[in-house]
Amino acid sequence: MQKLFAHWGSVGENVSEPSVVAEVIWTAITDETNTLRYRAGNDAVELLNNRKAQNDEFFISNMKKQIGL
Repeated sequence: MQKLFAHWGSVGENVSEPSVVAEVIWTAITDETNTLRYRAGNDAVELLNNRKAQNDEFFISNMKKQIGL
């Protein structure tokens, strides 16, 4: 976990601002839809698009490489 958090701390400008996440949370609890998943910021959009495009083994392997595991 320390490696993961260290990596996330080093990505800087690619991480969504807390206000972006808060806005998405507000939308999720007030939009009166049955939407299950919301993407909070460009970083989440990119991560989830990559996740959808890759099989489990490749995605997990790539994530491990990125954080040095």
